[in-house]
Amino acid sequence: DSVVFLGQCYLLGEELTPLLVNMKGVVEQTEFFQRDNYLLLTSIRRSLVSLVEALYTDKGQSIRAGVIKYFQSQGRNRFTKEDVKIIVLLESALLNLGRCIDLVKPAGLLVGSVPAPTWARALDALEK
Repeated sequence: DSVVFLGQCYLLGEELTPLLVNMKGVVEQTEFFQRDNYLLLTSIRRSLVSLVEALYTDKGQSIRAGVIKYFQSQGRNRFTKEDVKIIVLLESALLNLGRCIDLVKPAGLLVGSVPAPTWARALDALEK
């Protein structure tokens, strides 16, 4: 279960790559924001919500323990046997994705424009 969980987290991160490239282009004023990327951003956030919710189910404890064990076996355990840090890290990612979505929503829904400083803040939230 923990390996599947890590794989799903990895794939969500990979899905963010084209969005990140597009956002950097928007901030640098070399690209337009692509509506598909807004839809992708909201989809990724929904998927991450589901993953975080899985940590609060009956299987959640074993998933967190497996994640810690995996990183210990790789010699790069950032969680130091505290499974709470896994939840905090993922909930922080959810918060930042939510901020990014809120900031770019007018452009993503094609209802308004987003000022340049707001694009920079959205990119900052996405990079965290």
